[in-house]
Amino acid sequence: MLRTLLKVCGTVLALGALQAAPGALAARGTLSLSSAEHVAFLGISGDYKEMPADHLAIWLEGERDLELVGQSIRALSDPTRRVWAVRTEDPKKLVRSLKGPLKKRGFKLTALHVTVVEALKKDPRAMRTAQRTVEADAKIWTMAGGRRSPAVWVFHDAKLSSKRVEGLFRKTPSKVAFFHQEFEFTTNEGADLPALTTVAEEKLDALKVGIRENHLVLDLFMRDLDSMLLLKNKKGTEQFLCPDIVRPFLGTGAAGSLDWAVTLENDGFPFVNAH
Repeated sequence: MLRTLLKVCGTVLALGALQAAPGALAARGTLSLSSAEHVAFLGISGDYKEMPADHLAIWLEGERDLELVGQSIRALSDPTRRVWAVRTEDPKKLVRSLKGPLKKRGFKLTALHVTVVEALKKDPRAMRTAQRTVEADAKIWTMAGGRRSPAVWVFHDAKLSSKRVEGLFRKTPSKVAFFHQEFEFTTNEGADLPALTTVAEEKLDALKVGIRENHLVLDLFMRDLDSMLLLKNKKGTEQFLCPDIVRPFLGTGAAGSLDWAVTLENDGFPFVNAH
């Protein structure tokens, strides 16, 4: 069975679309994929003047014993909305357990999905305009991205599909396509890679699946995700987010019992900080 990941919690200041924290540079790493533990994305709305975000973070980590990843992201145009990344083994259970306690403190909790897009034409000004236009939809919470990456992370209500997200951009000066990225998965324990490519094509949201130098290469879309896996390097100095291939793909069968590693980049990924 897949082993549990070491507990980690990162620090990155993500202020909004196309902004990156100092030091949040492109990083490439090969990390052990050893857990089905996840990072869930939560939308928490309320009066942040009455209870500032850093005070709410202290309450979440202290009284609720949660592990936050990085710092919350404020909505571009609505100061009452912030997106939080929280480590959890069960995103749905987490939402159920937090709704009541947050309501007592004047906050409302919304389960969020994330869909990553990229502009068809590089025009930062048009994208900024598009983002503010798209965020006018109540089901869009906010967006985040990096200066060096074309990826724009759109955090949206779980009831809003990625197809609808892409459709909202069509009404703006900046048209988008769904972003996709390669992830290389390896194991030294004799996995049947040809068989796994067939399974991956059936079960994963992938543009392309293949084998390269004994690596299982998955070119994955990142859309309609309710959570992702959080990984860190051996020194504990870098953190990475990875689409979850454990639940839908590796599962608990023979492949899931092997020790896998994933090679990936995290340029432009929110909440995690690479030094």
